[in-house]
Amino acid sequence: PKEIIEGDIKKIVSYEDRDEKVVKVTRYYKLTKLKVPRAVAERKKWKKFGDCERDGPGINPANSMVGDAVFLTLATKKDQQEKKDDDVADKLAKLKSSGQGMVVCRICKGPHWTKQCPYKDTLGVAFDVQQEDTNLIKTSHRAPGAYVPPSIRKGEPQDNQSRQKRRKSDN
Repeated sequence: PKEIIEGDIKKIVSYEDRDEKVVKVTRYYKLTKLKVPRAVAERKKWKKFGDCERDGPGINPANSMVGDAVFLTLATKKDQQEKKDDDVADKLAKLKSSGQGMVVCRICKGPHWTKQCPYKDTLGVAFDVQQEDTNLIKTSHRAPGAYVPPSIRKGEPQDNQSRQKRRKSDN
């Protein structure tokens, strides 16, 4: 190939065989100068060694080779969501195989929600009494003279409506 440099344009003329014909191929390149860091500029001045010793500046593809091809796979949000779904499915499978249910009723300890307990009417009364006893036990562990929030005070109703009534009467 013949190289002709005119100003900032490099012209390469070469001849190739295509379909048993010789074809003239002309390529034009615009030359640009890039500013590189000082360390890179100093490395370019180093004397070449080994098989490249007689080569001019730049890379010679005859004796320069690229290492192993590295493929970059970027994860999309869909891929990440699928991984999360797989992780959740694995955790659910482990939980089911361990024999423990995800939901445990507070009244009968069955594998359903407390509000859906079939024994709510029969065992629910005992459960409410049991909770009141635990509330009393919690308050008895307090130091004498310690502040007791109104929601825990003995004899006070526990529901939200009574608190709102109390607030209205205070105002």
